[in-house]
Order: sequence, then C-alpha cells, then structure tokens
Amino acid sequence: FGGTTWQLDRAIPALADRGFEAIFVGVHNTGAARLAEYSPFPDPRHGGGRGARYVSFLRDTLKLRIDAAYRTRKDRDSTVTIGSSMGGLISLYAFFTRPSPFGRIGVMSPSAWFGERAILEFVRGASSLV
Repeated sequence: FGGTTWQLDRAIPALADRGFEAIFVGVHNTGAARLAEYSPFPDPRHGGGRGARYVSFLRDTLKLRIDAAYRTRKDRDSTVTIGSSMGGLISLYAFFTRPSPFGRIGVMSPSAWFGERAILEFVRGASSLV
C-alpha cells in the first residue's frame, strides 16, 4: 500500500543463505476497502471493523490451500504473519485471536490508534492465553 517492500528482495536471499527455508506469501489488499479489511475494530472516524473476516480467510482458506499445495511445516510455531501500519495491526490481532495458526508475528509500526486503541485492551486480555 505504501510502496515499501521491506527490502524483501535482499532479505529473502539473505535468509536462504543462512539455511532458513521459507515460503513467502503476499496477500494483495482490497484498495479502497483496505482500512475495513485490516481493522479488527471499527473506528468512529474511519469505519472499518471487518478484520475478523480477513483473519478467518487467512486461517480457514489461504493457509489450508498453501499447506495442501506445498511441503510446509503446518505447526503454529512455523507459521508467521508480518505487517506494517494497518498490516501490523491486523497481524497483531491475528496472532492473539484464537484459534490462531500464527505462532510468530512481525509487527512494524502498527496503527494501534485505529478503533480508539481497542487492540491494546484486546492484546491485554488475550496475552494470558499465549
């Protein structure tokens, strides 16, 4: 969305050189509906709040298809979600939502302000389950 690549063109080969075997999957956002899709809680000013549906898609559709098509490690600890800004917000939510296939996360500059900072209380409540 923001035009950044997180320098994946350099990071992926560097990880492979260290023996890190990974399948990287990029999920295209829906453009104008991106805020709604990546926000687990509605925001009074910006709307949104359809993040639970997006996480369900990742968990119940996308991950299952990837696991069926490729030789993957299917365990939770081997499954990672990464995002920045609104992608960081939804990655954080996906990690703490149960059941979650994500055992690790990369969260860069999450939009924790979105939805009146509801993610902070959500994480506090869910962190005892991790």
